Amino acid sequence: MVRTRRTYKTKRYTEYVLGDDDDQDSPAQAVAGADADDLSDFSAQPGDDDEVSGPEDFESEAAVSDDEDDLSDSASKPTPGKKKNPRISQLAAVQRPSATTTTTNVVKNAAGVVNYHSLPAYPLDPRISTRAYTGPLKRGVRSAILRDVMYGPEYSRAKLIWDLYERWARYAVLPPQFPPAHPEGVLPSPWVPAGFERGQEGMAVKWWDGVVASSGGAERARSRVLLRKHGETLVPRGEEEVAVLLGPVGEQREIRFGTGGGMALSAAGVPVDGMGDEEEAPNGWMFDVGGIVVALGWAPVSGDKQILALAVIPHSDQVRPKEEQEPRETDEDEKKHGSIQFWEFNWDRDEQQRLRPSRNPPKFVLAKMADWGRPKRMQWCPVSFGMAGLYGMLAVLCGDGRVRVLDVKSVQDSETAVYEWIDAPVATLGFTDNYNVEATCFTWVGINRIAVGHTDGSITLWSISPTQLLQRHAVHASHILDISSGYPSMPHMVASVPVGGFTTLIDLSSPTTESTYVNAPGIQFQPGVLDWNDHLQGWMVLAPAGGPGLNTLVFLSVRYFPLAKSMLTSMSMPLCVSARGNHPHALVGCADGSVWSFNALSKLFRQREEDAFKIKVFDHEFRPNDTVKGPEHMEVDGGERRDLRGASRILQGFLPEVNDDPRSERLREINKKKLEGRKKKPPKGKKKGKANQKAEAGLEGGLDDGEDEAGGGGDDFSAHMASRMVIHEPLTRVSAIAWNPNVEYATWSAVALGCGLVRVMDVGVQ
Repeated sequence: MVRTRRTYKTKRYTEYVLGDDDDQDSPAQAVAGADADDLSDFSAQPGDDDEVSGPEDFESEAAVSDDEDDLSDSASKPTPGKKKNPRISQLAAVQRPSATTTTTNVVKNAAGVVNYHSLPAYPLDPRISTRAYTGPLKRGVRSAILRDVMYGPEYSRAKLIWDLYERWARYAVLPPQFPPAHPEGVLPSPWVPAGFERGQEGMAVKWWDGVVASSGGAERARSRVLLRKHGETLVPRGEEEVAVLLGPVGEQREIRFGTGGGMALSAAGVPVDGMGDEEEAPNGWMFDVGGIVVALGWAPVSGDKQILALAVIPHSDQVRPKEEQEPRETDEDEKKHGSIQFWEFNWDRDEQQRLRPSRNPPKFVLAKMADWGRPKRMQWCPVSFGMAGLYGMLAVLCGDGRVRVLDVKSVQDSETAVYEWIDAPVATLGFTDNYNVEATCFTWVGINRIAVGHTDGSITLWSISPTQLLQRHAVHASHILDISSGYPSMPHMVASVPVGGFTTLIDLSSPTTESTYVNAPGIQFQPGVLDWNDHLQGWMVLAPAGGPGLNTLVFLSVRYFPLAKSMLTSMSMPLCVSARGNHPHALVGCADGSVWSFNALSKLFRQREEDAFKIKVFDHEFRPNDTVKGPEHMEVDGGERRDLRGASRILQGFLPEVNDDPRSERLREINKKKLEGRKKKPPKGKKKGKANQKAEAGLEGGLDDGEDEAGGGGDDFSAHMASRMVIHEPLTRVSAIAWNPNVEYATWSAVALGCGLVRVMDVGVQ
């Protein structure tokens, strides 16, 4: 006899309450009219870092979960045609919280009738979550449905994003080394009208010549050139050299780098001399700036020269005293001085007339110095000022908690660097009449607009010329750690990350009504992990977490900001990210010295049966001098002995890896084992075999510590969880990273390491 499912025998009824208003739905009508989405619980509870699940979306478990739901539905629904067991009803009543003893959100009138038109009281119990997301975009959707919902419903927008996906689908880990005219080449933002960049350049020149000069801004920005012997004392400079091991594994060579020294490197990472053959064609450079790079950026210029700006602080600012030494008191006069270095790079052409790095070493051409404190943040204006004779407009967050806007004039060819002391900037943005309110981060919104985040959690919008405050909004309750605008296609959309709270998106064109946030609270202390990608129309940001152990990078769409999509999970903590390029590829620098690259567009639209990939561009490891210094009696070739600041080793040539979270794989395997165990349960009335009893015991008791539930994935998962808490040598880390925003050099990237070395590479592939 075939047993029917109990769900087909259910009979439900609800007593109709007399005396209700005609326009008010009864409880029965409210329940009957609600669909599955309305009755679901969309509250997002923050998960523990030790748990398997995390804030990233486990879309791959949807297939397993669907089958599990079918099995659980039959057991949870009552059986029709049968009377309920009074014993079970009594137990359920005992387990169910009583309405008389607990606070309820149901509003009733004097007659005891439920009133669904009144707002319930705000729950005071902190365990009750009041944050939820519901909308047309669900967590498990993929491919075409995700495309139509996230970028539609307009056909032109959906077709545009799909054309971009097909354009770069073959380049899973690194961007293509082709011009925009090529069908698979790099491409400026397609979400802006044609000729947008040229129009912005014309407006920038008009603004600089007409608005700034006529209002006295050009005269207000005063500076003077210092002698070389005086300027060198204000620029961070390391007296010791750094020994670097370069080249393929097993054939590495030791190269010494001093402050200001650099050389061209080949694709294999070996130095390139001036008379090398074609096989030793340069692929980038490496040089030493003598300090810690806290920020870097490429100037928006075109032509035969590229300019890289670096905000550098001395190593002594972050040196921890040894146990036998007394803590060194901070010299306030010493920390008043800050400097920005500008390095010049030349390019060459290969046999196919394609751009490539030159054999000439990088050149230190300019240094800007002031007494506003150490530089903390730095960012170029995204609009080119080349027609005005400038490298661009540069905004710098200084140690005194205010933002200065500088005009960086072009430097003529000279043998020595120019040291320029700034007496007054073009504009100074920040509060002077608010006690203990300082700027913590900023972002360019346009040619004459900058949005600034402050220590009190507010976001302000400033005009550069005339310098005045335009807007101020209370967005967060703690320090704002990062802020980023959606320039160029959506400059009015500004995303911000606080130290404690919710990652928030605000529309500056309508800030009082248009705002949203990720409904998972987080605590973050690492700046520099928030960047906008105009091709994907969203931000790359570190996933919110309640502890320091989460190392997942997620994508937040500007249209569906609360729903995070997992992009990358590294074995170490991400410290910096760069996604603002002319392609969908993102660069991520980590605390263990590794640099990763992946195609965010392929990761976003991948099918369930497909794999997304990532690649480790190179890996850096540093050891300080107290661990590498040789015996005192050893002599150096040449008779001169120079102390070492430390030794670095750079490894490259890694193969692509599957871009997936080990926690997702482990969760999938656990769900599959649970599902298989439920399907193997014997029917009622039959005794269970020993095999089934052992299987169920294993499912109920969990997996053993040494058991590998994924055929090797258990060891990977354990290593992944342990690697999140590893404390690496501080100077091993990647301190800053940036793509070149100029479309001709879109595949050039700059990576700054904590030891003071800077690596510039052309990572484009063909």
